Amino acid sequence: MAQVIMGPAMLIVLCCCLVTVTPFTEEQLLRATNYIRQHLTGRINNQYAYIAVFTTAQCRELTDANLRDALRQENADDLMTTIEQHRIYIGTQIVAASFLRLNNGGAMHAEARLLNGEGEAPSPVADLLNRNQDKGCVLFYTLNSPCTGVCARIGGEYNILDRLTDVFNRINNKALVYNDVYIGDLNRKPDTVWDAWKEINARIPFYRCFSRNCYRCFINNNPNNPCYYN
Repeated sequence: MAQVIMGPAMLIVLCCCLVTVTPFTEEQLLRATNYIRQHLTGRINNQYAYIAVFTTAQCRELTDANLRDALRQENADDLMTTIEQHRIYIGTQIVAASFLRLNNGGAMHAEARLLNGEGEAPSPVADLLNRNQDKGCVLFYTLNSPCTGVCARIGGEYNILDRLTDVFNRINNKALVYNDVYIGDLNRKPDTVWDAWKEINARIPFYRCFSRNCYRCFINNNPNNPCYYN
C-alpha cells in the first residue's frame, strides 16, 4: 500500500481552507439593526418584524460597507409602504411584515406571518433561505419581543417555537433580536416571561438591542436582566 506523506506546506494550505463559523457578536447585531432601521425601516412605528440573510464573507465583520452591499437591492420606500399597508415585503436579502388584524378581532402576529406559509406555499423566510444559497448568517428582528401569551406560549396553538426549530435548525450563525419588551408581558410575572424566552433561546440565540447596546438574554442559561428591565 502506498504511503502518503503530507509535508508542512500542504498542511498550511489545508488549514487555510478551513472555514470557521463564529456566532454573531453584540457589536455586529447592534450595527446591523441600527443600519437597517436607519436605511430601510426608519418611519415604521408599529410592530413589525424582518429576517435578513447575509453571505459568509459579509458575516465575518458586518461592517456598514458589508451591510450596504448586502442590502443594495432593497427598496426602502417599497419596504416601508408594504409594511404600513400590512402586506409582506419580499426582497432579495430581506423579508418583512407587520401584524395583521383579522375579521374576528384577533391579529396575526408579524413573526408568525414570516414563519408560516399559506396552504402548500413555503413561508416567506423559507423562500428567502431557498433563494440564497450562501447563508452565512441570518438575523431575525422584531420590534417588540415575541409575546408570551401567543408567540412564545409553550404548547400554545399559535406559538412560533416549533417553526423556529424547523426553519433555522440548519443555520449555524443566527440570532433573534428585539428592541422593546411587549407591553403585555411587562404586566406578567417575570418568571413566566423568562421561562417562555428560555424556550426561544433554546432554538435561536435571543438578544435585546437598544440604539447603543445589545444584550444576550441568557448567559450560561441564566436570565440577563437588561433584556426585561429598562
